[in-house]
Amino acid sequence: MKVRLVAIALIVVGVGAVALVMVGPTFGASSSSKYTTAAVTTGTVSASSVATGTVAASTVYGLKFGTTSDIVSTTATTSGAGGSTSNSNSNSTSTLTWPVQTVLVRVGQKVTKGAQLATADSTAAQLALASAQATLASAQSKLATDKGGPDSLTKAQAKNQLTQAANSYNQAKANKTNTNQQNALKLAQAQAQVTTAEAGSDLALIATAQANLASVQLSVNQSNQQAAQQVTNASLSYQAAKLA
Repeated sequence: MKVRLVAIALIVVGVGAVALVMVGPTFGASSSSKYTTAAVTTGTVSASSVATGTVAASTVYGLKFGTTSDIVSTTATTSGAGGSTSNSNSNSTSTLTWPVQTVLVRVGQKVTKGAQLATADSTAAQLALASAQATLASAQSKLATDKGGPDSLTKAQAKNQLTQAANSYNQAKANKTNTNQQNALKLAQAQAQVTTAEAGSDLALIATAQANLASVQLSVNQSNQQAAQQVTNASLSYQAAKLA
C-alpha cells in the first residue's frame, strides 16, 4: 500500500513540475524565479470521537425460575420509516414467589445457557411432595383392598341389607294391594249411598251423598298414589342393594 502511494505522489509531483516548466514562462516569469521543493512521505490517517455517559445493558431481564424471563427494561433502538426510536419499558408480570436461598451469579456477569443462577428454598415443595406421596400410598392401599374383594363381614352385611331391602319391597307391594282393595270398597260404599239417595225424593240427602262420594274419591286417589310411591322407593332400594 505504501509503495503505491509513493508512486502516485511522484507522478503528481512530476506532472506539477512539467506544468511549471511549460506554463511558467507564459506568465512572464524571470530566470531568477525560485521554487521550493519537499520530499513526498507517507503517514497514517486516524479519526477519533469522545463521548461521556454511563455504560448499561441495552436489555434487562427479570430473574425468574420455572418460566421464560420477562423483559424488565430495554433501551434498544429500532429503525423504521419515521426514523430511529428508542424504547424504554417495564414489563414484570411474574407471579412466582419462590424464596431464593442462594444466588450464584453477580450483576453484569456473563452466563451461558443452562448455567445455574440461584437456588430456591425447597421446604414448602418438600412438604407438598410428602403430602402427595402419603395420599398416593393411601390410594394404592385402598386399590389393593378393592381388588382383593370384600371380607366375610362385609359380605354378611351386604347380604343382610339385600334381604331387608327385598322384604321391604315385598311388603310395599302387599300394602299397595291391600290399600287398593280397601279404597275400592270405600268408593263402592259411597257410590251405593248416592244411588240409594237418588232413589228417594230427599234432595238434601242426595246432595250429602254426592259430596261424600267426591270426598271419598279424593281420599282414595291420594291413598293409592302414596302406596304406589312406597313401592317405587322400595324397588329402588332393593336394586341398589343388589348392586352393592
